[in-house]
Amino acid sequence: MQYLVARPRGSRALTPESWSAASAIALMTALTGLEPDVPASRLHLRPTGPLPVGALTVTGLTIAGERLDVAIGTDGRIESVSVPRGLIVEELAALRS
Repeated sequence: MQYLVARPRGSRALTPESWSAASAIALMTALTGLEPDVPASRLHLRPTGPLPVGALTVTGLTIAGERLDVAIGTDGRIESVSVPRGLIVEELAALRS
C-alpha cells in the first residue's frame, strides 16, 4: 500500500521512516525486558545484565492508563520502578548466554 506524504520539493529529510521510530521502543524493551501483563496485574522486568549503553532511565511510559518509570544501573540491576497502583512488579533473572 502506498501513501503520499506532502514535503518540500526536493527534500528527502522529511520522509517518514516508521522503522526508526519503532527502533527506540524495541531497544528499550530489549534492554529492560519490559513485559506488561495488565489483565494479570503484573509487570515483568528482565534486564539483560550489564548494559552496554550505561545506566538507563525510562520515564513517562503509560501502562494501565498511568505513568511508569524504570531506572536500571550499569550493572543491569533495577534501581527503581514506579508503577500504577495494583500492578505487581516481578523482577526476573537476566538471561545469560
